[in-house]
Amino acid sequence: MSDAIESFFAWWPDAGPRINAAIEAQTFTEELVEEISAKVKAIDGGLEWEMGPGDRAKHAFVVSGAGDPVKRQVSERWFARAPKDDATWEFHPARPPRPLARLEVGGLSFDETLFRAKLEEDEGTERVHVTLFHPEFEKQDQRLKGTVTFLTLDGLLGEDDVERFVGAIDSAEEEPEGAVTLPDALKQIDALREKATGDRWAVLQAVRDGERFVACVNRALKRVDHLGFTDYVCLSRPMGVKTGVELSEEEASAMEAEDIALIDPLPDGVVYLGAHTGGGTRELMFFAREGAELASLEAFANEHGGRVEKRADPSWEAAARFL
Repeated sequence: MSDAIESFFAWWPDAGPRINAAIEAQTFTEELVEEISAKVKAIDGGLEWEMGPGDRAKHAFVVSGAGDPVKRQVSERWFARAPKDDATWEFHPARPPRPLARLEVGGLSFDETLFRAKLEEDEGTERVHVTLFHPEFEKQDQRLKGTVTFLTLDGLLGEDDVERFVGAIDSAEEEPEGAVTLPDALKQIDALREKATGDRWAVLQAVRDGERFVACVNRALKRVDHLGFTDYVCLSRPMGVKTGVELSEEEASAMEAEDIALIDPLPDGVVYLGAHTGGGTRELMFFAREGAELASLEAFANEHGGRVEKRADPSWEAAARFL
């Protein structure tokens, strides 16, 4: 991968001016598309690329993981090697927002001024659930509607803010009650952005085989805000009883105080998801950068007869059951 990224940016000083000239002269050929695609796919076959107007330069060149957390790590490595922006080109590791226009998908055209969006805010995760409607949806199959919906939201918010602020996504063949235009939807999401804290704790409970399990987690913790935190770290310690709810109030308070002393402050490159208690074990759950220093967590585990386990988890699958 590293060699392919180096090869891309060794190729770029010649290719960038040729691509710019083709855009200006409107002579973009299939051969040029294939040349660009070959360079991007050599880095990772799952990456996508696109170009459009830039914010700081004339053109933007985007390499995207297309919503795949693993591929996003690759696009970040590509972006880290990109040259500084100049008057002609700027670079992005994910799709940025783009101006409203007509969306072309599968040979069909969707006037973006005709979209309507219904937003339902979920305060616990600091996200909104979105249902998108367009008059053309009634004529299209579910797969195309899904593609158009995701591309429209990517264009409205940018790829990162879709992950950051959008929860469930659906499409509708009839305009939902309370739906608004895309600019008004953007205003609602901007308002959510302004008040978002990234710090929303919730207590979740479940009973399995007669045993009670309790989790206290930060449901507003977002993977996109911690790119590079690709390791899941679990610090488990025995509780001396079968379930956490059997602890006395004094014992529970003492254990919580010990946890707080550990996680405040955390080592650099480590973020705390929360605690999971049950079955005689208390688990403290973290995500960390590869190679992050975990000595303080390991010392705590040793002191309390526990252990620290780490595994690669770039998709944050360990958090999915809580978030």
